[in-house]
Formats: sequence, C-alpha cells, structure tokens
Amino acid sequence: MEDQEFLGPLAAGFEFHSAAIRQRDLIYVSTTFPPMQLKSLPFATFLDHNGIEFGLIGDTRWDCVSICSPTIPKSQMVALGEYGQVMVFGSDDEYEERVTTEDVEFREVRAIAGIAYACAMDRKVFRRDAPHRWIPVHQDMHQRPAPDIVFGFESIHGYSHDNLYAVGWHGEIWHYDGDAWQQQQSPTNLTLNRVYCAPDGFVYACGLAGTLIRGRDSQWEIIADGAISADLWDMDWFCDRLWISSLNMIYTLEGDTPEPVEFNDDAPTTFFQLDARDGILWSVGREDIMQFDGEEWHRIA
Repeated sequence: MEDQEFLGPLAAGFEFHSAAIRQRDLIYVSTTFPPMQLKSLPFATFLDHNGIEFGLIGDTRWDCVSICSPTIPKSQMVALGEYGQVMVFGSDDEYEERVTTEDVEFREVRAIAGIAYACAMDRKVFRRDAPHRWIPVHQDMHQRPAPDIVFGFESIHGYSHDNLYAVGWHGEIWHYDGDAWQQQQSPTNLTLNRVYCAPDGFVYACGLAGTLIRGRDSQWEIIADGAISADLWDMDWFCDRLWISSLNMIYTLEGDTPEPVEFNDDAPTTFFQLDARDGILWSVGREDIMQFDGEEWHRIA
C-alpha cells in the first residue's frame, strides 16, 4: 500500500468512484480496483485529499456504492456497501458497522441536514442517529403496490428531516413530511438515478435516457425533453445553478436547457459523480477528478 500511495491512485491501478467534500482541504474519495472486479471479489479503497495530494485511509472487502460526509454526530466519512456494510472514518474514528441485517441491496448514502440517510431496494430508508444506530424510517412503503416485482430507491435527498424525497425504479417519487410517506404522480416510468433538493425551491431528479424532471409537492414535469440521450447519474448545485453529469459530459441547466460544460486543454474524458461544498465543485470520473472554484477548472487527478 505504501507504493500505491507514492505512485498515486491511477498509477497504482485504481479507478475513482465517488467523492465527499468535508471541507475544501479535506475530501474523501472511494476507488475500485479492476483486477479484483474481474475476479468478482468485493473490494474498495478509500483515500483522502488535502488540497495537494492523496493519502490512504484503508480498504474493505466489500464494494462501496456511495459515500457522504455528515456532520452529526461528527464530521467524518460514512461509506456504504452494497449490502449495508458501513465504514466510518475521521474525527479520531475508524470503524465498521452495518445499517441492518436485513437482506436488502443498498444504493446510496446521503447527508441531509447533517445526518446520514441510506436508501435501498424494496423502498427502504434508514437514518443514522448515532454510531451503530441506523433507524428505519420507511414505514410501510415496501408493502404498498408496485408496478413490477422489482422496485426500490436509487437516491434520497431533502431540505430537512421532515421534508425528504426518494426516487428510483419505474420513475417512482416519494415524499416524506415527517409523519408519513406519500407517492407522487411521476411524469416518467424510467428509472431515476438521483434526486436533488435545490436552493431555488424545486426538487430535481435525473435518470435513464436523459430523463430530467423538476417539481415539488405533487406537481412534477419533464424538462429538457430529448435534449440529452445519455443516462444521467448525478446532480449538484453550485454557483446558483444545477449541474448534471452523464458518463461522458457535465451540463449546467440554463433555464430549461442543459448546456455542456467547456473545459480547457486538459479536459477530462470520464465523468460520473458530482459533489459541491465549501466553495468548490468536484467532478469524479473513472479516470479523472476535476475541481471547479467558480472561475476555472483544476485537475486533481
């Protein structure tokens, strides 16, 4: 592992997966290792970046699907595995725990109002109230009728603990008001990969085949219909606008039109995940990490 730190992640054979900004000079990064994937061996390595270089946190014998950086109970990294495994790192902590012993496949962990929430297939949602304490908050959603045998959530976000949105398979959109979950009338039946509760008062969701929708409460609409054909995977808010990523491009939403982001000569070729915090935006692709400060892009890796 010491050689891998010296060489850098890409030279050591790792591929980037996602990042979680804790502060401008402390960003957590999850990576995959293709040789392990080819052997179908679960494995993830976690790094941190101090604004200058990468450091090695450690690795796990499970695949990481998502990471975030909540502030409650401490400011740290919470990394989520496909079957509910969790690695916690930072603020003098380093340990593993599990969300639940239930047989369910997890998709995303997200910091909402400072607290980590995890969503999964079968419309499951859990909130991390304390170390080793994940509370189910999905109520009876998984028992309600679905359009198919397979259903579940890919993403969760919210303005507060009593104003949450979860999206996923078949275009499902659910809203939680602190007392109960209510399914919303969705304008699409395509899988939604990401939901974002934006400062402009609208909730955005993106998904397969360039699907981009906007709404709040019970009113939802498709926007930029047909403007993008590629699957969309992530969104974030930076510099007073929505940023959207596919695997081969980043867009900003100008009105109802997604505009491709222009880079300088050192342009990235891979994209996937976005994260914005503390005055910077990160774009993470399999072989590229780029940072934007509102004026110019800077290559991290």
